[in-house]
Amino acid sequence: MRFKFKEWDEGYVKPFLQCLSSLVSLEYLEITGDDEEVCDFSCSPCDRQIIPTGPQQLQKIDMTDITVHTVPKWMSALSALTILRISLLTLGEEELRVLGSIPSLSHLFIYIYRGEELVISNAYPFLCLRKFEIRHITRVVFAQGAMPKLQTLRLGLESMESSMGQSGDFAVGFENLSSLVDVVVSLFCWNDRPKEELKAARTTIQNAVEMNQNKPSLNI
Repeated sequence: MRFKFKEWDEGYVKPFLQCLSSLVSLEYLEITGDDEEVCDFSCSPCDRQIIPTGPQQLQKIDMTDITVHTVPKWMSALSALTILRISLLTLGEEELRVLGSIPSLSHLFIYIYRGEELVISNAYPFLCLRKFEIRHITRVVFAQGAMPKLQTLRLGLESMESSMGQSGDFAVGFENLSSLVDVVVSLFCWNDRPKEELKAARTTIQNAVEMNQNKPSLNI
């Protein structure tokens, strides 16, 4: 099923979630809208309604054609959700907590509206996540025990003053991904950087990945 919001109004949230909670056999959901507007699909009273009555057969959600302010808490109640594609204004601890609590989530794609650092700790379970792709981050850190089943990692690193190649700390903790097999890194907005810095960035990424005992493949 596909929902399209040509304009955004907070008044849409409650009827949308009420409609969604009635679609008990829904397996695929796509939400689109105006890229220039930021939408918020969170509604605390409605969250309580959707948990017991929501679309528990929903397996895939695509929200890449619309920018979302935050990850709706009701997503963590979708027990069959395995694939999520979402564009976020920002990605903080609360968003990671909700995403990490989705019980069957195995594939996660995140497009961040503005670049920022990503720190994944073992406080966010991600118990079933096998493939993770995220774009427009300036720094990535994986703590010990993070994403225990992750096999495929795709990163879109954006060049920022705080993540310059010679700093050596913008790609940290790859050795903590115990199931990692394949890594793909894309370097965005690096064309204007000196060649020495780009070379240093590549070396930093290679060294970080090589620290993983599984010796995953790497494509930059």
